[in-house]
Amino acid sequence: MAGVAEPEWAYPTLTVDHVLTIDELGEVLRQLRRRYARRHNTPELTVRELARRSGYAYGVISEYLSGKTLAPTDRFDVLIRLLGATATEQRTLATARDRVDEQRRARPAVFVPRELPPDVPRFTGRRKELAELDLMLRWSGESEGVALISALAGTAGVGKTALAVHWAHRVGADFPDGCLYVDLRGYDPEQPVAPTEALAGFLRSLGVNGPDIPPTEAERAARYRTWLADRRMLVLLDNARGTDQVRPLLPGGSGCVALVTSRDALTGLIARHGAYRISLDPLTRDEALDLLGVLLGQRVTDDPDAVRGLADRCAGLPLMLRLVAELAGARPEATLAELDAELADVRQRLRRLDAGGEPRSASRAVFSWSYENLTPATGLAFRLFGLFPGHELDAYALAALAGTELDHARWCLQDLATAHLAQVVSPGRYGMHDLLRAYAAELAAKDPETDRRAALARLLDQQLHTCSVAMDLVAPFDRDRRPKIPDPGLPTPRLPNAESAIDWLDTERPNLIATALHVADEERATHAGQLAVILLRYLDTGAHYHDAELLYAHAAATAARADKAHALISLGIVCWRLGRYQEAAAHHERALDLARETGDETELGRALLGLGIVYWHLGRTAQTLDCGQQALELYREIGDRVGQARVLGNLGNVHSQLGNYPAALNHHRQALDLFREVGDPAGAGNEMGGLGSVLQTLGRFPEALDHLQEALTFARQAGYRECEASALGNLGIVYRRLERLTEAFSHHQQALDLVRKIGDRTAEGYALGQLGTVYERLGRLAQAVDHHREALGIAREIGDDHLAAELFNRLGDTLRSGSQPRKALRSYRQALTKTGKNGNGYEQARAHHGIARTLTAIGSKGAAQPHWEKALQLYARLGVPEAHEIRSELVRPPDTQAT
Repeated sequence: MAGVAEPEWAYPTLTVDHVLTIDELGEVLRQLRRRYARRHNTPELTVRELARRSGYAYGVISEYLSGKTLAPTDRFDVLIRLLGATATEQRTLATARDRVDEQRRARPAVFVPRELPPDVPRFTGRRKELAELDLMLRWSGESEGVALISALAGTAGVGKTALAVHWAHRVGADFPDGCLYVDLRGYDPEQPVAPTEALAGFLRSLGVNGPDIPPTEAERAARYRTWLADRRMLVLLDNARGTDQVRPLLPGGSGCVALVTSRDALTGLIARHGAYRISLDPLTRDEALDLLGVLLGQRVTDDPDAVRGLADRCAGLPLMLRLVAELAGARPEATLAELDAELADVRQRLRRLDAGGEPRSASRAVFSWSYENLTPATGLAFRLFGLFPGHELDAYALAALAGTELDHARWCLQDLATAHLAQVVSPGRYGMHDLLRAYAAELAAKDPETDRRAALARLLDQQLHTCSVAMDLVAPFDRDRRPKIPDPGLPTPRLPNAESAIDWLDTERPNLIATALHVADEERATHAGQLAVILLRYLDTGAHYHDAELLYAHAAATAARADKAHALISLGIVCWRLGRYQEAAAHHERALDLARETGDETELGRALLGLGIVYWHLGRTAQTLDCGQQALELYREIGDRVGQARVLGNLGNVHSQLGNYPAALNHHRQALDLFREVGDPAGAGNEMGGLGSVLQTLGRFPEALDHLQEALTFARQAGYRECEASALGNLGIVYRRLERLTEAFSHHQQALDLVRKIGDRTAEGYALGQLGTVYERLGRLAQAVDHHREALGIAREIGDDHLAAELFNRLGDTLRSGSQPRKALRSYRQALTKTGKNGNGYEQARAHHGIARTLTAIGSKGAAQPHWEKALQLYARLGVPEAHEIRSELVRPPDTQAT
């Protein structure tokens, strides 16, 4: 009967020791809710009823129960009491809630970006379209929340961006989590924004550090959707080329609205994503007159016929109307009739030169009229903007292009902005409407070729010199390994320290890459190669793999034979960072041949070192050691201490994997000493991490913790993401072996998040496997198996036998814990097969140990004996604590072994 409760003992106390995430805490709350209903023989308490009893909002309670939001302590206490938690459960749940909060705080904070461009001053008209957008917003809570503003085919300058920005400012309060904005430059003649680039910008706006951004479009899109899930945000995608450019940028959460402007109809978005389309027509004559009335004031009433003439000549395009109004305002002495006559004359001249359609003729007429009213210096700046290969231009870039002083360049940019021929996109940085940019490029093409080439040459020289100065601050110990770039005598930004240098590189990186890809003439063929050498450490340490691959591939294709080896090696490094080992091997082998032909000993050493790393991942151990030894001898001969340190560190990793721990410690210590001598904190941090990894394998946990914590500090200070992830993972292993499972889980999860951000597939496999083992220790075997199998999929994909061997052993341990002996044995034997190929003694011992335990547990003691002996022999030779564990297991009573 309703209201009759069953005995308390019928409902055991909830277990919450496993709870580590908000989602898991939400599941516990839902369990409490179901238990409350069973105890009281009533339907579950509705969210509305819980909201009424608690006094908290309906939506807030729903977020807590769904595991989307962590309730504050006071609200959490109220909620669990309402759900019938006992006093004991309230204490344990409060502890679990605090643990989840601690885990959450360890994750990066979510930023609230407010990226809308300034609202259009004195916006007028478009009442119908604004009403449609308002209606779409009301529908957004019930649909995917995707809207589209599309101009009529072929029409530009019709005011799509102005309408979108104005509406977005009007409804900004409806989006408490912020607004993202990007100009996709869909109709830029040279540089539309790739979805990959736009996603990187969005992730940075959401608080993801540049080095943490994944390298591929798919990974960036997944991370972007994850960050936007369950948030209420507006995403304004301006000036899109087509559906393919937009689709990866659409948020997945129903709380978000994507507003897209484009000249394209984007029918794919309509059909596949349910977008709501608003076709934006040119303004009617009355609307155009209204806009001119707002912009020109009293002058409109003084000469209405001339105003109608000006409106008609602008073809109903708001961009043109505003430019005309700006020119009229700049020439108060001229009547509107005189201005109308001038514009009519310009149109006649252009019509004779241009057989295109009326909108194009109208826009070029107004642009020409605006351009001809500029001073000669500002006119040159306008043309140079069209010549600039990058995306956003600052005064330093314009000063280099024009060969002028910095203050003069700033004045020209401000003058262009005042004339509405450029717009401020961020402090000190300027962009240009794509129609205007196309017109600027058209004008620039008429300048003498020698002038154009000289302008680009000055820009390239300034970029290279500034990059060189920046890298001398970031990595002074590598100065002699980079080309010497003379000061071109042009204005360059002041970079007082390494932090300012990194900030400048992060800001200018898109322009640097775009310029390098743009330059293809023989005179500047060395530019991409020089830039690749200068930025090598910045791009690698910062994990800017996508940009690095573009630059290195272009450098390898265009560099002279003497410089090609460096570009190929750099391209190979990116490939093996991303787990593409066969490609990496091909690049390194080709570079090795070139370096031998040219006699370049530095590049020969780099090629040998890179090949050794790739061969290791491909399971070719003997070749790994041979390449490493050759590189070490070569670097010692030429006195390259940085090269020696890098080879020694890599050999230390190899000997550690092979179980040669004394040799591993010796190599890492030598490398650490060399990195300290040359003043390389990133390299020193990496070697501290290598030492910590070996020490934890040997069971020397206090020493390991000290080394790994120091490595983590070094890595974070230097921005070395690969080293940071490695230190986090090894700290997690130490904490797991010390049975500090909460700390282990936290460190492994942070490591996994980080390697996924930077796109290191090998490290992702190891992190998944390590996290799976923690899940196993927590008794969550299904999740452990899932993690191990996902990691094995990565190992198979990239062909890494060392990773596969470790993962098969981890999976075997989990299956054995889950009482699946046959599957466990199969997994251990697959690990043995892998170790037989690659000589990994530690994983070979683990495989024999797992087989022995499994066979003993199922009563096959005779079959288990040789595996016990082999595991003990291998562990004892390696000198690891597991040897003592086996001796202890062998003397236990039979019924307690292999548990």
